Amino acid sequence: PSPADAKPPAPPAPADAATPPPPDPASALLPVLEVELGVPANALHAGDLDGDGKLEALVLCSVGRGRYATVLVAVDDDGRELWRAPNAARWSAPLVLPGSRPQVVFNQGQEYRNHLAWVDGASGKTLRTAKAPGRRPVHPTRLPERNALIAVAQGIQGRDPHDGKAYPGGHRDPRSTLGLFLPEWRPLLARGDVAPGRGMSGVHAWSFDADGDGRPELLWAINRRFLLIDMDSGRPRRIFPSEPVPGAQHQWAAVSPSGTAAVLTFASEARPFRTRAICLERGGVRWNRSYEGFTRANHPYAVQWQDEDRLLLQGSQGGFDSIAPGRALLVDGRTGEELKRVDSEGPLSPGPVLPSGAVVVGQRTGALALYDRALRLRTSWQPSKETLAGPRWLLAGDERRLWCIRQGRRTLVALALRASAEDSPHGPSLHRPRSG
Repeated sequence: PSPADAKPPAPPAPADAATPPPPDPASALLPVLEVELGVPANALHAGDLDGDGKLEALVLCSVGRGRYATVLVAVDDDGRELWRAPNAARWSAPLVLPGSRPQVVFNQGQEYRNHLAWVDGASGKTLRTAKAPGRRPVHPTRLPERNALIAVAQGIQGRDPHDGKAYPGGHRDPRSTLGLFLPEWRPLLARGDVAPGRGMSGVHAWSFDADGDGRPELLWAINRRFLLIDMDSGRPRRIFPSEPVPGAQHQWAAVSPSGTAAVLTFASEARPFRTRAICLERGGVRWNRSYEGFTRANHPYAVQWQDEDRLLLQGSQGGFDSIAPGRALLVDGRTGEELKRVDSEGPLSPGPVLPSGAVVVGQRTGALALYDRALRLRTSWQPSKETLAGPRWLLAGDERRLWCIRQGRRTLVALALRASAEDSPHGPSLHRPRSG
């Protein structure tokens, strides 16, 4: 049998890391900025929009009841609103393309139209648009080796080129295919192959150089497995694992900082709650494990590499992560061994791993907690204003600027990670910028 199909060994008892981590540069979360958006937030992202090296915020906000009644709001490092773009797809993350003049790519259009718009990061001016087949939003990923974007087209209608049968399309049984924006849409899979997918399956793809030849392959999460697809021929080279993972509802992947390893995760929302993880390296499978009592690994921050040797998994102890108690796992990236786990009494709002290896997460009490790279609690921040109350935190950024907002609320807050309040340029109190 293939190593990817081998029975995963039982996870070891949780233990602290063997060696102490280096000291973290930050030991305090200090609110330095507060911005009133005027509309409730659905999603939060961050990126350098004007090339000045600072992190600006991109907030997807609701302006009505429709699925696509959403605006994308850009806010700069000083809290000033840069621009607003209408008709942004609610569930599609905007992508920031770096450069001397950064651009933002996002789904823009009416319902079931997956048009992509390229806008100037500083001004929001539309530079160009393109359209993928299908009737659902696409989630583009940057592919710098090809100067292209990779995306999955869903809800495709028409007839299968192999047997002539009509695709059912629609939400319940979407048909998906893989393609590139160069800048117009170009199908990647040979002969326009499509595959059915449900839920999160089939929505995302990642770039990974599986054989070390300098030409990356693509990992596509589809039907409780991952396809490794050759970029030149468009044909699947391998499937991990060879059979679909039973009970897996959510799939996610994370490529190591050096690009030499990739972890594939399969999370189950039904009993028994578990997440299966397969770590690929150049030439084969590095390890294959299951983590009992951990699930819901489908958030962009759910699977992250701290460095080349450590992984951080953020999810829940079982069931939906919006109501189930949270759980975070620190995993050895070389062996898959569980090094430590941290449980919370209520739901956990996953946060980004910072360059130091630390992580900021949201807690049920409404506080934000800062953990170091060994998952030791360093400090927390509890907002006192009623306007910051809400169901869960949305987080984005790093040590330079950590943006946060409660889902469904209108107040965007920027935090500084400092050693003390005196180090903050604004002090420990909030600074309210002028609008416009």
